[in-house]
Amino acid sequence: MFIGEFFYTIDNKGRVVMPAGFRSELKGKLYVSRGFDRCLYVYDEHEWQAQQERLVKMSEFGQEERNLKRLIYSGMNEVSFDGQGRIKLSQPLLNYAGIEKDVAIVGVNSRIEIWDKAKWELFLAQNEADIERLAGHIDSKIHNSRKD
Repeated sequence: MFIGEFFYTIDNKGRVVMPAGFRSELKGKLYVSRGFDRCLYVYDEHEWQAQQERLVKMSEFGQEERNLKRLIYSGMNEVSFDGQGRIKLSQPLLNYAGIEKDVAIVGVNSRIEIWDKAKWELFLAQNEADIERLAGHIDSKIHNSRKD
């Protein structure tokens, strides 16, 4: 499980250090893709397999399904750690996330998100005060789905 937030700087070759605690949990190949909210998602091989199984089950006949698959697969990169615990992020992925220098690396349970630091701080400013309402709303949705 990945938890916490960490702040790093991208070097001029697009490399960023992964937190030591995350590195010890990451097994096999790593996959970096476009994520929601203009951040990047990082999956280990096991978690990417689970995500891929969900994508494979999607119909090829729907335009939205095809578009989602295109956006995810076309922007995905397979990466590995260098000797200093860094991964290299491609320029298209950095551009997508608006990352130039400072990043927030955020643990979100089974995946890692990489944000432009300023965008992450803005996200927190806009959403932290709303945590109680969000939790209540999501709990209500879960509770209602169990009734069905």
